[in-house]
Amino acid sequence: MRSLIQRIFFNNWLRKLISLILSFVIWYMVYQSMTTTRTVASVPIRIINLPDGKTFQGMLANGYLSRKVNLSLTGRKIVIEDVSPADLEVVIDATKEVMKSSTVQIEKRHLVSFNPNFNVGRHLAKIDAKPIHFKMLPLVEDLIPVHVMKPIGEAPRGFQFLDMWPYQLNLRVKGPEDVITRLKTKGIKLNLNLADVSSEKLEEMTYNKNKHVVSYFVPEEFKQVLLPELSDKPIPMTDKDAKFLRIDFIRSKKIPIPFPIPVQLYVAPDCPLNIPSQSLYIGNSDMIQNMKGLKYLAPTVYAQGVSELFIKIVANMMTLSVNLNLHGDSQISWSIQFIDSQQLEDRYINAMLTEVKDIELEGMNPRWREEYLRNRFRNYMNRLELITEGDQPLDFRLEMKGKEICLLPPEAK
Repeated sequence: MRSLIQRIFFNNWLRKLISLILSFVIWYMVYQSMTTTRTVASVPIRIINLPDGKTFQGMLANGYLSRKVNLSLTGRKIVIEDVSPADLEVVIDATKEVMKSSTVQIEKRHLVSFNPNFNVGRHLAKIDAKPIHFKMLPLVEDLIPVHVMKPIGEAPRGFQFLDMWPYQLNLRVKGPEDVITRLKTKGIKLNLNLADVSSEKLEEMTYNKNKHVVSYFVPEEFKQVLLPELSDKPIPMTDKDAKFLRIDFIRSKKIPIPFPIPVQLYVAPDCPLNIPSQSLYIGNSDMIQNMKGLKYLAPTVYAQGVSELFIKIVANMMTLSVNLNLHGDSQISWSIQFIDSQQLEDRYINAMLTEVKDIELEGMNPRWREEYLRNRFRNYMNRLELITEGDQPLDFRLEMKGKEICLLPPEAK
């Protein structure tokens, strides 16, 4: 056995070693020269030397097309197998090629490699791809309206969402004429999320801890829009007024109503009644108190979702209207109405501009500031919520008994 092993490994060992080395060299040379064909998907296309004032359909601001191309590469197997789409790009000279023909057939000269191990001239034998069709369009620049949408998500603990401002901004962009025209007509949306705001962040931003309304100025990273037709990255807002973009929150605080709320009856003109409307009246109940011959709401109520200044201005100009309309499902309903709402709005604006010192308002354009405050007042009127001492929403049962309309406590749930 020992002699057999000796004959195999040691007899003519030099010749055997040379044979082994030669076989390895031959294998290596054959392996290096082996070719294969492989498809590399989604290779980016970049346009260079584009004439001034021109662009292509689907061309982005960085010079790349929004579409990509699949390439069938034939070449050295050892290199081709390791090539990825990130290693390549197709470069097309618009002046030399697209101006002469609207169709370009991709060749080796169009391919650029970022992989130092892949040399297009040495390692690539053949390239196949579908022809690329180009449509040259005028390049235009214009302002696109950006509609700031009502934020999604829940407000931070201890706060309620009040409003945002401004409602619209403008974005200056460049792109193909048809894309810009469509965007200008339709506009684009800027979506905000309340989940990005924490109560701790709001408290940090508030210089006055007793202030009811807290404005959260939207950070730059959220003031961006996605336009895949023009850019593969989010586009930041260019409007100079974007620095004022804010989300307003109001503290969840219960505010007492300092005056009893009058109760009045409203009968729709087309309400089909068998009795004269002037003979109808609000009946006495535990929910109603009589004062100086007038009906007032008996329970103590509080306001929520508004500011103390708003309540101070409107408290003695509010009325609870019982509405009678026998058409539709809800025949009797109630609502809070404001007497001379325009005068109340003017008083609120005057108070905010003269009595209340608000640092966040001082930097605003005077016209914008007044419009912003008027929107806030109208928002208060729409969102006013009346609650009871037990923090339950104010509610009644409304019943009509002959000529009498009764406000009764809600049924226990």
